[in-house]
Amino acid sequence: MELTCRSTRPIDEPKLVCEQYDADGALVKTSELTLGSILPLEVRKLYPVLETRLRPGPGKLKVVFSGKNSVGTPFAKKYTFEYGIGARQAPTMPVIHDGYWKNWSHETVNSGDTNDLARVAADFGYTHVSGNSDRYRYADWGYLPDPRGPWAWGMLAAYDEVLMAGIRRIQGMMLQKSTNWMGRTEEELWARGADGKFNPDPYDKPQLEMSEPAFAAYMRKMAQEEAKIYGAHPALTHMISMSEKRDRLIPGYGGGEERRYETETGRKIPEAVKKLGKRQFDPKEAAKLFPDGVVDDDDPHLAYYRWYWAGGDGWPNMVAAANDGVREVLPAAKRDSFQFIWEPAVRCPPLWGCGTAAEMINQWCYAHPEPLNIAGPSEECFAMAEGHPGQRVMMSNQIIIYRVYVAPDGMKIDNPPKWSTDFPKARFPGVPPDVLMESTWAMIAKPVEAIKFHGWGCIYDTGNEDFYVYTNPEVATSHSRMLKEIIAPLGPTLLDLKRVSPDVAVLESFTTAIFGQTGNTCGGWTAPSVTFAQRARLDPKVVYEEKVLSPGGLDGVKVLYLPQCNYLTKKVAAAVRDFQAQGGIVVADAKLPKALKADVTVPEVSFDPPPTLDGDEQVSKLEAELNRNAKSTAHAKTRRAKELMVLNADNLRKALAGRYEPFADSSSAELVTFNRQWGDVPYLFVVNDKRDFGDYVGPWGRLMEKGQPYAGWVTVRDPEKRVAAVYELSKGGEVPFRREGGKVKVDVKFTTC
Repeated sequence: MELTCRSTRPIDEPKLVCEQYDADGALVKTSELTLGSILPLEVRKLYPVLETRLRPGPGKLKVVFSGKNSVGTPFAKKYTFEYGIGARQAPTMPVIHDGYWKNWSHETVNSGDTNDLARVAADFGYTHVSGNSDRYRYADWGYLPDPRGPWAWGMLAAYDEVLMAGIRRIQGMMLQKSTNWMGRTEEELWARGADGKFNPDPYDKPQLEMSEPAFAAYMRKMAQEEAKIYGAHPALTHMISMSEKRDRLIPGYGGGEERRYETETGRKIPEAVKKLGKRQFDPKEAAKLFPDGVVDDDDPHLAYYRWYWAGGDGWPNMVAAANDGVREVLPAAKRDSFQFIWEPAVRCPPLWGCGTAAEMINQWCYAHPEPLNIAGPSEECFAMAEGHPGQRVMMSNQIIIYRVYVAPDGMKIDNPPKWSTDFPKARFPGVPPDVLMESTWAMIAKPVEAIKFHGWGCIYDTGNEDFYVYTNPEVATSHSRMLKEIIAPLGPTLLDLKRVSPDVAVLESFTTAIFGQTGNTCGGWTAPSVTFAQRARLDPKVVYEEKVLSPGGLDGVKVLYLPQCNYLTKKVAAAVRDFQAQGGIVVADAKLPKALKADVTVPEVSFDPPPTLDGDEQVSKLEAELNRNAKSTAHAKTRRAKELMVLNADNLRKALAGRYEPFADSSSAELVTFNRQWGDVPYLFVVNDKRDFGDYVGPWGRLMEKGQPYAGWVTVRDPEKRVAAVYELSKGGEVPFRREGGKVKVDVKFTTC
């Protein structure tokens, strides 16, 4: 509370009497502050002591300020302030909605709208909301924030509203783009190519050379000043460091970056790399340099890209500086529990160091075209985190779909669904409910420590008709039911469950990512190979080259899958041969270098569209073979692609029969198993992937959206007959089981995904 004396004479015998009332209107505390004389124009900060041992809710503080004026006449003024007691959060799985700020600038705070929005988020089942600050809209953008300006007051009010709704806030840091504080122009800091011209980003705009030390220094200062405003607020629990900004950064060869490379490594950037000016090498040139796919471990081209991605581009240092700036001004009691998040953590080559040293890393995935795809980036995050022991993993899911891929408005269909005519300009409709549900199950089946969703406008009607659009109310209903009926009650258990130590590993090769430009490097659909192995009930982990080359890096691994690994270093190739010599099984596709030989060969896995079918006659024949009544060529292609994935996964299992048996198994590649454990007690997640076309986006034939009933069985290895009972935790209760050949076998029956 702040008191200002606007009189030209002192106020004598000032006194403050406070009456505190709780949410029910009952008086709970009376206190009195006796103050010394207040001088003219003096500003005095007052700190009434409130009773906080109350039930959560809003309350009122009635204040009487009294004293004597300049002629000795007593006076008294009455004020009423509102306060709130926020609820404590019980330990559970953090469930975050990202992008909430789209409806939440400080104008909405001042209009009172956020209270309803925060409570809506809490009612959905969210424990946190996250988003970037809206400071970029105001004049102080590019400069240090004004702690007394409208943005600062708006942010604090927004935090208050979140706390009173019973949830918490995760703040996103925004990168300042102005460089006038450095005394240099933006042109002086552009990332330039070897020809001296600026290197454009994908939007043909100049990029700044973020590895300049001045950027990190300013980010530290900016983070300090911003955190002074809201860092102590109890609603703030995490901070996200400049999400997505690294995605578009281009190497610079005309300034500090080139000098630093020479200083730090004693080498010069190869001319072929400088000429290319990209974050990966030219695959055509790579094929000429390494025709057998084997690369010297100290190859100069590879050495540069390792340096660049491990931090040469400046981002890890800048993120660390911003994080340090925030931590330095946090209250001491908050520093140990506060967490910094780096995202998107694996939209980069598979290399330790790309993920920065933040306490938690996160990656988002789309539930389409395959709901199980989310297993891939989550495993990549665990592989990345091995470079920073103790680093935790979050996983994010999108509630939106890209209409251009799933329901293109230029594609003529019979009887289009109502939403497509009501919202003809909708670029991002809501994801089909069953697809979102299946991908959410696949997300919590992994040992992540927080989950996040994005797409507020698809579950809450904001009135938008062309961006995130409320096209299907069932998306919100189904999603909220999943959060409240599954994740909330099982949240503490989910955080306690560890994973069964995986004995199947998928190698993601940095060398291949740089020279072959395959996999997920720098964007695109992630890790289809992990989804393929997951469908085969192998429940794999991802390993990077650093892990393979570390002492005991492949200990416990029985099957090593090398998807699209057409380039490997000599040491990695030798490690793979040693693995085979010790009895390990190598699974690979046709891209494996000739220096290695696979024990089991599988088709190359990708998420490219199915091959085009030539002519109606071929389509009709395919439909007859599938014994389906497919509605169109698109339906036939999509159905065939799904059946091929299932067939290939089953064929892999057949090829491994007699040589390797997974810990858990199922009757079909459409009953996908994930292994977890608590102590020595096994927990098994089973996801039904049986889907067909529905009437929401199904008419376009691009996505099988509707979960189908499916029955089968699952098994868990138990040769010592230790299992005495089996419980089904999402519904509750004991279920029957039987023993067959050293396994526990349980029948399962699903109504949807």
